[in-house]
Amino acid sequence: MTKGSSMSKERFPKKVLVIGEEREGFSAYLGEVVYIANPGHQWGRAEGPPRFQLVDEELSIEEEKDLYTKLWKRDFNRGAFVSVIESDYDWDKDQVFAFDDLPSRGGDLEEAARIFGGPGANPEDVILKPFFRRDGDRRVPDPWAWRKYHSEILRLEHRLRAVVKRSTPALNAVRKSLFFAAHQDLKWLGGAVIEGRDRNRSLREQMVQLVQDTDVKTWLSQLWGLD
Repeated sequence: MTKGSSMSKERFPKKVLVIGEEREGFSAYLGEVVYIANPGHQWGRAEGPPRFQLVDEELSIEEEKDLYTKLWKRDFNRGAFVSVIESDYDWDKDQVFAFDDLPSRGGDLEEAARIFGGPGANPEDVILKPFFRRDGDRRVPDPWAWRKYHSEILRLEHRLRAVVKRSTPALNAVRKSLFFAAHQDLKWLGGAVIEGRDRNRSLREQMVQLVQDTDVKTWLSQLWGLD
């Protein structure tokens, strides 16, 4: 067991099962993370090479969850996990926050809603509006919308890791709020709103340009005062 560099993360030896060979008719891609287990796990015969490969890693609970996002894959030539969507970017365990290393601001959606929508603004009417749909006279959660927005929040936080590490550490607080919104609780979207609005316009525009989905891009542009 080793201590991680982020607050109280603790790492333990793990076996990471990844795709070692792509096959026609299957969607799995080379290096895709399939399963993470303790060293004593009993693997089936079908889980062996060449179709599958095992990688030894020391991982915390937070880092396991991060590898399961499908945004990382194993690069066998380089012996590292690399980004699926960000070119030339390696996985850095130390960029994965400990789950008890909470953001210092923005755990209050009501506060963020007031900043965005004025006094008396309801989070469901402003920040969380895309996550609901009308059902007659009622407003009900829309699981399909949440799935899309959650996926884009994960991808944005992922891309921001590269931006923060390469050139713009000032965006790390926004990234942290997005990380916790995706992995723990939607209330941390409040932090993403507050921290994002504290950045200058060019940085806000830079973050929005990292988003591909038009609906999510419009939503973030409004929350960050770019509309």
